[in-house]
Amino acid sequence: MPLYTIAELQQMAQEWVALKYQQTPDAGLRDPFQPSFVLAPNEMYAVQVARSGYRAVPLSPPRTASSCCRAGSSPARADS
Repeated sequence: MPLYTIAELQQMAQEWVALKYQQTPDAGLRDPFQPSFVLAPNEMYAVQVARSGYRAVPLSPPRTASSCCRAGSSPARADS
């Protein structure tokens, strides 16, 4: 039985999610307008993006704070 490093296990898990799980249809994912179609997670995501559009999400905490807070306020302060 081979022993794997944490990095190797993480890589294997990421590959499984991307190549197997995200491509496998799930009975809980159905198009609301065509409920007879069972979708995979990637297909459901594509349907929702096509309907509502893609919205980029800031990746860094400073960008997140600057996009959701008024000028001069801090996310840590509750003095609105």
